[in-house]
Amino acid sequence: MTIRQTLDPAQAPAAAPRKSLRRPLFVVLLLALLIPAAVATLILLSLNLQKAVEVNARARAEQFADLLKAGLVLPLWNVAIDTGRPLVSAVVADPSIVSVEVHDADGESLLSFQRPNPGRGDRIVITRSIDKDGEQLGQVSLSYATNSAQAEAWSSAWALAGVVGCQLVASSLLIGLWLHRRVLKPLSRLGKSAAEISAGDLHTALPQLRHDEFGVLSRQLDFMRASLAHSVEKLEERVNARTAEVRQAHAELQGAMDHLRQTQERLIQTEKLASLGSLVAGVAHELNTPIGNGVLVLSTMADQSRAFKRHMAQGLTRT
Repeated sequence: MTIRQTLDPAQAPAAAPRKSLRRPLFVVLLLALLIPAAVATLILLSLNLQKAVEVNARARAEQFADLLKAGLVLPLWNVAIDTGRPLVSAVVADPSIVSVEVHDADGESLLSFQRPNPGRGDRIVITRSIDKDGEQLGQVSLSYATNSAQAEAWSSAWALAGVVGCQLVASSLLIGLWLHRRVLKPLSRLGKSAAEISAGDLHTALPQLRHDEFGVLSRQLDFMRASLAHSVEKLEERVNARTAEVRQAHAELQGAMDHLRQTQERLIQTEKLASLGSLVAGVAHELNTPIGNGVLVLSTMADQSRAFKRHMAQGLTRT
């Protein structure tokens, strides 16, 4: 006799989950990567822009100012300012130079340059004093636009964002592959084995997984399956033993019923015979009286007939 557990369709587990665990896990892991990466990228971009303006652009402006300071010492000392024009022209060749002003010690403008339509943007103004042997000859002022430095910083930022994006894509693919192989696939195998157990298959061992939490869960489920199979076998043995006892008791009861039926039939037959005997006794009693009277009459008539025959014989002899 085999014991099977039948489940109500309304209570039976669904064959497939309505909502997969893959998407929430992937979204959570992706956000765990994306949010820190975005924050770090924004911080790096801000620092890069700040560095481009405050460090790189200022360093270039100071280099140009130092160059003008060193190159204009002799023209101012010799009062031949025109000899400094080639140097100024070479410096303003950089499109980031917005203006250059050279003044003597009295503040009179000696050389000046103003770039037409410089555009909007932040400016860095550097002023250097032109000295020789401790005597101030004049000063040079330089206005430097940070647009070019900011453009370079944004170019570097986009390159950094591209690198971070590629890293996120690669990380997402690796995480998705790892998630499928180490989480979703073991869960799917365990779910399939659990469905087989719920369907009544207690003899198929669960798959052996890695030595991690899923492996521990698989071994525990397999131990539960083996224990359940052993319990079912013991229960089947007990049910079979009880069934055999019930069958034996049923056979004995059936034999007793047959014996009782036969006894009842014999009692009925005996009762019928007793009733027939009583009837025969009554009929015999009723017949005995007339028969006895008839026998008595016949006996008397037979005696008289014998006596008459005897008298007749005697009478004939006398004659």
